[in-house]
Amino acid sequence: MKIYKVMILMGLMVTKSFGQNLHFDSLRKIETQINSQSDEMKPLLSPDGEYLYFTRAFSSDNVGGLNYGSDIWRCSLSDDSLTITNEIGKWNNKENNALVGISENSNIFYLLNSYNKASGIAFSKGLNGSLTKPEVIELEGILRQGFVDLYVAPGYDVIIVSMEGEESSGQEDLYVILRDKNGNWELPINLGSTVNTAGFELSPFLSPDRKTLYFSSNGHDGFGDADIYKSERLHNSWTVWSKPENLGSAINSISFDAYFSIYGDTVCYYSSNREGQLDIYSSRVSKEEMRSITSYSYLSKGDLLEIFGFLPNQEIHFDNDSSFAIAPQEKESLWLIANKIKEMDNIYILVNNHGNNLEEKTKMERFSQVSYFLQSRGVSLSRIQMNDSTLSSETNKVKLDFFSR
Repeated sequence: MKIYKVMILMGLMVTKSFGQNLHFDSLRKIETQINSQSDEMKPLLSPDGEYLYFTRAFSSDNVGGLNYGSDIWRCSLSDDSLTITNEIGKWNNKENNALVGISENSNIFYLLNSYNKASGIAFSKGLNGSLTKPEVIELEGILRQGFVDLYVAPGYDVIIVSMEGEESSGQEDLYVILRDKNGNWELPINLGSTVNTAGFELSPFLSPDRKTLYFSSNGHDGFGDADIYKSERLHNSWTVWSKPENLGSAINSISFDAYFSIYGDTVCYYSSNREGQLDIYSSRVSKEEMRSITSYSYLSKGDLLEIFGFLPNQEIHFDNDSSFAIAPQEKESLWLIANKIKEMDNIYILVNNHGNNLEEKTKMERFSQVSYFLQSRGVSLSRIQMNDSTLSSETNKVKLDFFSR
């Protein structure tokens, strides 16, 4: 599709919070000064709220003209005229230009590297009322061919990349690039099969606390061409995520929806071609804290018999000692459990690890696979917890306990 690929060719106590529900209202297509007969995408609001930045493609007003490249545009939100311009320092040229992140103090701007052939990103600083010429930061592992999209976190410590890398599941996957203890950027790490699919995953946006990832995909169940999803990062791992949650019909359509960004409890922006060309839309946002589990009591065998009509299988085995693939025969047990309790909001599941010598990644991936399977059958993530300690030295299973509050 030209729409998105034009842009960047290059007995315990549990006290955890389970995130937030998002509520969207007052959806609107934003001002005509911003939305034109061309394609507008990738809206980013400056942290100080002064400007909305976006990318425009197929415009005769771009530096490269109608048929070459895309430009970064800026709209001033502090004046009634909503003045827009693509004359922003020396950011734009005849290539595909895009803003991919803004520092916390709105003083450093991270850009797609459209300025030389190196693998990496570029940056421009605000200095004495003007913007410096973009400088390139070389990063190993970011592809220079095909579609590549990026999001640089404001703290300049995390980069999320969309690209079709060697470890991709099919089309573009999401990867994370982190800085090591010496401040050096590491190689990209695939976010894993819970987020990535055989379809494409693109337009990443990370919440300020780095716990919630927003992205667009055509590989998860959705309304149409591509939908916007959110996923929660679990156990401080970058490869263990909750099942992606569709943002719903208040945001998504049967058309292409992507480039979502959200700002506090106030507003979100994204792009959609639901009316033909790609335009920018906005919605008011409110958040509602999901309840946390503060204490619980285990369910007895008698309780389980009353709920299920039988004693459910509580030991879920994996293919081998180091595997995190659920054995096929165990999936039927999980399906029976989920089908019975998915509507019982007062029933929770604790996933207990086995195997004292297992790598932490294996434990987390096993929890992720069990959790994902239960979620896909209707059990919400807020009702599934992992016991970080291990029950025994056995290494090919987890044990499920059931509790209520």
